[in-house]
Amino acid sequence: MSKLLQAPLKKAESVILDVALSLDQEDLREAFVSRVYRADPAGLDKMRRLIADAGPGKALPSDTRAKTPRTLQG
Repeated sequence: MSKLLQAPLKKAESVILDVALSLDQEDLREAFVSRVYRADPAGLDKMRRLIADAGPGKALPSDTRAKTPRTLQG
């Protein structure tokens, strides 16, 4: 596991990563994170690395889904 995934994420980053990883289509995932981080190139780069490090079909290192408000859960 990469050091980036081992570092604690801010709550908002965890939720964004959880949503991004739940998107099956890579183009939708990229569009989502690009929109969220449109004014934060460093944040976009970090999120892209987190997604790449998680790999396909991998869950988050923490149980953020249980902490996500029902309105955001799929």
